Amino acid sequence: MTGQERVNRMFARQDQDRIPRHESFWADTIERFQKEGLQGDTLTMTRHYTQAETVYEHARALDPDSTTAALFECLSLMMSGELERANTILDSLPRDADPEGLGSSMRFIAAWLAHDADAALAVLATAPPSIDAPWTPSFAPTDLFRAQALELKGDRASAREMYARARDTLAKTLQAQPDDPATLSLLGLALAGLGENDAALAAGQRAVDLLPIAEDAVDGPYYAATLAEIRIRTGHADAAVPLLRGLLDTPTGRVMSAALIEHDPRYESVRDRLRGSNAHP
Repeated sequence: MTGQERVNRMFARQDQDRIPRHESFWADTIERFQKEGLQGDTLTMTRHYTQAETVYEHARALDPDSTTAALFECLSLMMSGELERANTILDSLPRDADPEGLGSSMRFIAAWLAHDADAALAVLATAPPSIDAPWTPSFAPTDLFRAQALELKGDRASAREMYARARDTLAKTLQAQPDDPATLSLLGLALAGLGENDAALAAGQRAVDLLPIAEDAVDGPYYAATLAEIRIRTGHADAAVPLLRGLLDTPTGRVMSAALIEHDPRYESVRDRLRGSNAHP
C-alpha cells in the first residue's frame, strides 16, 4: 500500500495495513523529477547545455520508454547548435512519439532550423490541431506553423490562408481569455503574417506588458522574443534588436541562444547586429 493510499483510506475511515503516522510523497516526486529530466530544463535555461544533456541522458537511462526527456534533450541540443545530434535522437524515436504534440513541435523546429519547408510541412501534416508551441510556453494552432512553413517555402497565398485560420482560432480563444499573454502573443504573429501590422504590434506588446520578464523569468522571455519577431516582420527590426540582445545577455537558453540566431531564418535580417552578445555563460 502506498503512502497516498494510506492517507486516502484514513480520511475515508477505511482499514489499512498500518497507521499512517507519517507519510511523504517526496520519494515519488524525486523519482519523477529524475525520470523526466526536469533539472535539464533549468540547465538549458541557464545555457549549461552540456550539463543538461547529461541530465537528460540519465533520465532516459532510468526510463527508456519515456520520450519526454528525449524530446527536451533535442530542444537543448538545437538551442546549443547541435542540430545533427538532435536529429539523430529524433530519428531514433517512434513516429507516434508525440505527447501533447511535443514530438511534432521538436520535429518542426529541426526542419525549420534546417530551412527545410517541405520537411516542416510533412511533420505538421499528421500533427493534432494544436501542438505544444515551438516558440511559446503554451499550445498553439498548428495552422500558425503551417503558415510559417509555407512562407518559408515561398507559397505566400497558402501561407496567408493558414495565417487567417490561425487568427480566427486565436481570436475565439481570446474572447474567453482576453488577458491571456500566450494567446495575445500568438495572435500578434498571425496578424503580422496577414500584414495587419498595427494590430500585431499591439497584441505582442500587450502580451509583454501582462507578463514582463521582471515578473516571470521563465515564461516572460517567450513573449519578449515573439514581440521581437513581430517587430522584425512588421518592418521595425531596429526596435527588435535591443529585445533580442537583452535575451541573449540573460539566462533565457530555452528561448534564445547564439546558435538559434545563426540558424533560424526569422533572424536573418538582424543576425549581424547580434553577433557578439553574451549568449553563453
